[in-house]
Amino acid sequence: MLRLPVSLLFLLSRASACVDSEDVVKNHIQTKLDRSVDPCTDFYAHVCPANLPVGETVNSQLGSIYQRETEKLQTKHEEFLRHMKEYIMEFSYNKGFRKTVNDLLEVCDVDKIKALNYVLQAIQIDLNKKTHIHLSFLEILSNGPRELEFSKTELAQLLDRNEKIFFESFKDEVANKFTETPWLNNRNGTDFYLDFFKNRFSLFQRTSESVHAWQLIFDELERSSLHCKPNSTIPSFVCVYQELVKMKENGARPMTEFYMFEQSSNAFNDGNGQIMVNRATQLLTLTNNKARLYGGYGSIIGHEIMHTFYSSETDHDLLKYYFTNSSQCVTKQFAATCKEFGGNCIFSGTAITEEEDGSDLAAIRVVYSDFQKKYLHSEKSDIEGITTEQMFFYSMASFWCAERTFALGVEDTHSGSYIRVNALMSQMDEFKQAFQCAGDSRMIRSKVEHCSIFESVNGKLEQLYQNKIKEIHTKHDEFQKQLATYVFNVRKTVDDLLEACDANKTQAIRFVNATTGLQFFEMAPCEMVSYAFGFNASVTSPQKLYGYFLNVLLSGPREIEFSKSKLGQTLDKKEADFFESFREEVRNKFLETPWLKFRNGTELYLEHLESNLSLFRRDPEMLHAWEVIFDGLENHSLSCKPNSALPSFVCAIEGLVRLVNEEARPLLEFLMFETDFNAFNDGYGSIFMNRPVQFLTLTDNMARLYGSYGFVVGHEIMHTFYSSKEDEDVLKEHFTNSSQCVQKQYEKTCKEFETPCESSGTNVTNEEDGSDLAAIRLVYSDFQRNHLHKEKSDIDGVTSEQMFFYALASMWCKERNGIRIPDVHSTQYIRVNALVSQMNEFKEAFQCAEDSRMMASKVEHCAIFGSDAPQTRKTNNSTAPSTKEI
Repeated sequence: MLRLPVSLLFLLSRASACVDSEDVVKNHIQTKLDRSVDPCTDFYAHVCPANLPVGETVNSQLGSIYQRETEKLQTKHEEFLRHMKEYIMEFSYNKGFRKTVNDLLEVCDVDKIKALNYVLQAIQIDLNKKTHIHLSFLEILSNGPRELEFSKTELAQLLDRNEKIFFESFKDEVANKFTETPWLNNRNGTDFYLDFFKNRFSLFQRTSESVHAWQLIFDELERSSLHCKPNSTIPSFVCVYQELVKMKENGARPMTEFYMFEQSSNAFNDGNGQIMVNRATQLLTLTNNKARLYGGYGSIIGHEIMHTFYSSETDHDLLKYYFTNSSQCVTKQFAATCKEFGGNCIFSGTAITEEEDGSDLAAIRVVYSDFQKKYLHSEKSDIEGITTEQMFFYSMASFWCAERTFALGVEDTHSGSYIRVNALMSQMDEFKQAFQCAGDSRMIRSKVEHCSIFESVNGKLEQLYQNKIKEIHTKHDEFQKQLATYVFNVRKTVDDLLEACDANKTQAIRFVNATTGLQFFEMAPCEMVSYAFGFNASVTSPQKLYGYFLNVLLSGPREIEFSKSKLGQTLDKKEADFFESFREEVRNKFLETPWLKFRNGTELYLEHLESNLSLFRRDPEMLHAWEVIFDGLENHSLSCKPNSALPSFVCAIEGLVRLVNEEARPLLEFLMFETDFNAFNDGYGSIFMNRPVQFLTLTDNMARLYGSYGFVVGHEIMHTFYSSKEDEDVLKEHFTNSSQCVQKQYEKTCKEFETPCESSGTNVTNEEDGSDLAAIRLVYSDFQRNHLHKEKSDIDGVTSEQMFFYALASMWCKERNGIRIPDVHSTQYIRVNALVSQMNEFKEAFQCAEDSRMMASKVEHCAIFGSDAPQTRKTNNSTAPSTKEI
């Protein structure tokens, strides 16, 4: 929450505004930037020139626009307001308070208690130390009736709708971040955070009921102020003020409503889960540019939300119990920025500003993530020479431009805006990429460690990949931008569907079948099909196949170009090198496995490993074939509706459906644009690893490489060789069933650590569980044999052995909330703890006692492949079949 001095507030309220509200930020970016300052050297100075007049800042112009709108309105309290403002101007400019003192003396003759209460609560002896509620009372009396009239206008109702739409959409991203956050998972806090956020958190609404109630309040305030001094016809400020105090103490209206007239704060979190954004700030929602919306308005509302969930040492609420303190990292960053840019920063980078600083940092990460997922791929900059990514950061920073004496900080719980902006930008890797800042530039070198508050490893990998993808441009950019406008717009899709029906009913029906899962006969009326799609399908939660199609269309062309890039080829080479090296370890383990020898299966397993198991390759022939496909899809989409110049989303999806049905390309290729799962075994020996997971291969630390990427690829390989009761492939005949041992372990871990576990530790998850356990033994063995003796840890206090297990577990940090989506995988909690409890190497790495919880939860030792695996286990077959019988 930014607080403006009262004197500055009233100065700003009279400043003229020469631009429309929706163009204020755009105008600032176009005309106010100091081009002589490199954004990578000092971003705040670049965005907020030292000579920028206070009346020309974004904040002051928004205030002016709102003030101008309210001045158009007339109320029955105009004369009353005029008198109140005469009193208030004394507070604003410290004019000696003569009018207020005279009023006070007159009231004393009538009601000494009222006068005394006024002095104690409003003036607080020292007139320069006014409380938050005192400022709120001043603003209620200066602007309240006009704000109520404004709330009934079309503009106000539009602002409220825009705000609500943004808030509800943004809440989904915040909830997603909570479910991904490892420390919340580890501290059993995910449920509590989600419950609080979904059920006890809200946006303040200016309802018709509250507006009417306050209109009655102003009627009563005016009456009481006139009757307070019998010998005067001038309303009494002291009496009005005292009536407001009485209302507040008696709880006549909800406490938050007393702040809805405030313009000295851009937003407010009442500490109980309710957020209010002032009218001037709401004007930021009028822009059609999503980068400016998220960078400006989004960062403000995000900050207020994070106030509830970012905890500091001084907090005493229930949420703090679950919070893993990030204060040291946050404080270091703001102190470093202060030292680099600020000189005397007052309280910036101290415990005093830490909660505000941490809320800022948590907010900008979540807001940018939401913007990136929903709009970055389709957003087009409307300012020449400025990219969409840069627009986000410009919009965020421009809102905080202030007079330099205030920018470096005042005695407040907020860091100065100068420090605030530069500290946040230095923390954002996306800022560095957007402005192509060198590693030794002033903004980037002032970054200390990376402060992650609500993030996950998988989320960061996805972000790394998306950052690279968005730098790529293809000839299909405009086509993809047009298609993206359909994704969150059911009405537009239905209209497109109706148009496609007129041209080609079969295409329309194929589209609905693919996207909704509903099956329609070829002769179904298109109106019925459209209704079914609009009513039964949610394009924000598409069925799985439809989700794959969306990724193909919206990410495909850029992924093809990425695959041809140097980085794409580097990732593919590192993956291929690891795969071939690890295949050798698997081969050795098969040779050592007693039960494979006993059941005459060694040769068959080795043959399958060498001949039938392969890594999916993005080779030049395949990339070229998909380039041709995308050309065809765009042409088909444009020619599908003869009477329209816009591409048809329906026809584009239908084109993909047709390609799948005709088997134009191997089915696995349709998944290469997918990032929702990290890896895939197609059941025929082909293994696919998605792009974000490939980024794990870029590490130089072998413990992290094997613990994270190695385990994922090992798991997919083991899917081919670990057999469960449901498997029917030829390898099963030679498999000695380990499912009972595996199931016992997962059941025991489930019982020890989590209830309920749904399907974890049952036949439903057994193949995944067994593949996990077989993989971790093979991967650790390979790491131990080839790298452990020469590996040196690069993190103080963490050994290389520990690093392997930390890397493995960090990959699976995710939601743990008691609500289970039916799945063939055990939950991440059970998955990690069951695996490491089975590993003697884990016990040794962390020197765990036998009776420790992790070790006590181990059942028998489940060895599947390797020399310590059993010679045989009793199976349903009395004798082992020979190779010839298969």
